[in-house]
Amino acid sequence: MIPEPLLCFLQPLRKNMAYGVPVPIALEAKDQFRLTKEKLEQAITEKSKILVLPFPNNPTGAIMEKEDLEAIVPLILQHNLYVLTDEIYSALCYKGEHRSIIEFPGMRERTVYINGFSKAYAMTGWRLGYACSANPILQQMLKLHQYAIMCAPTTSQYSAIAAIRNGEEDVARMRDAYNERRRLLLYHFQKMGLDCFEPFGAFYVYPSIKKFGLSSEEFAERLLREEKVAVVPGNAFGDSGEGFIRISYAYSIENLKAGLRENRAFCKEITGEQSWLGMMERFFYQILPGAVLSDVVQDENAKSNVRELEEFLPYLKVLGCDGIILGPVFSKDPMRYGTGDFCRIREWLGTEEEFRAFVEDAHGMGIRIVLDVAFPFCDRSFLLSGICRKREKLPNTEIGFWKWIFRNHPLRETGFPTNPLKI
Repeated sequence: MIPEPLLCFLQPLRKNMAYGVPVPIALEAKDQFRLTKEKLEQAITEKSKILVLPFPNNPTGAIMEKEDLEAIVPLILQHNLYVLTDEIYSALCYKGEHRSIIEFPGMRERTVYINGFSKAYAMTGWRLGYACSANPILQQMLKLHQYAIMCAPTTSQYSAIAAIRNGEEDVARMRDAYNERRRLLLYHFQKMGLDCFEPFGAFYVYPSIKKFGLSSEEFAERLLREEKVAVVPGNAFGDSGEGFIRISYAYSIENLKAGLRENRAFCKEITGEQSWLGMMERFFYQILPGAVLSDVVQDENAKSNVRELEEFLPYLKVLGCDGIILGPVFSKDPMRYGTGDFCRIREWLGTEEEFRAFVEDAHGMGIRIVLDVAFPFCDRSFLLSGICRKREKLPNTEIGFWKWIFRNHPLRETGFPTNPLKI
């Protein structure tokens, strides 16, 4: 059983080397990504053998406090489980002292304790770690280990001895510096409106980017491409990491501030897109073509909003838009139509020159415009009622195009318009 999000190399290790079946336990931000008794109880079956405890956690920075561990120990003992506890970040804890599962009665003899020098002593390149457990377990581990590596490099061993004897003050200073950077990031995330639980371990923060309507990979790729800031998408740490990104604060304050500036600008940019591009993607790609956007595009007092729509033509093209229907929709009666409607939409369209320029730009991009003066849908002065996707096959005739839109419209049951006008 493997709590997720978690550094991705552990799953294939269990499956390929021990013939086990990895069972992910999806941890949640509402629990501060801690393993709760309830989550563990739900995951345990009669086939369960071993529980992985990766705390302090990479990528979330979550920790397990004494009361969290106390809650799960009875379950471990009851079901006779082994525990693999990876405590490589144990020296980097910002809320009291780090607590280990091996402190509790009955746990030492069934636990494999893993640690190393990479994080506490900033010795990642020296590749030196260790495992502690009961002798019968270590004897079995040796069967694999002795054919993978002869021994740790001698220079790394002497360096680790020097670190243990002389490095504790440096570890304390480094922990204080990391804590300062941690608080800096959380403060700026709060100012940005970026949701993030407070992590108390390791040197990572794990903010949620779900509000932006992008997947973790899309967000990370765009941030790298557009702002030259690198983060790790949350789904790299398991399916439950989708909607999050991992940010390391093992950098200088200056670099972190520069990254925050770029991240703030990027978040503002995609928040601005949400009002149009993001909403359009959700409506037209995830629901159905021809969906009503009356709750998205509406301004009863507008006189020349066509200028605003023109600015978004490139975005519509990116979305694969082949056609737009413009309709006057100020009547509450869905079957009302006539010249009054036509006059009302002309108010919205602005001057003839403005609208003609809009149509020419749209046609130049291959986007067809349909003006609906006969089929009001709701009590609004303007409705952008249909965008057709390229992957749909469109008829060639003008009236056929209109009928195709209408056939795919969610309000098609109200009747067919009698006087469509193609521009």
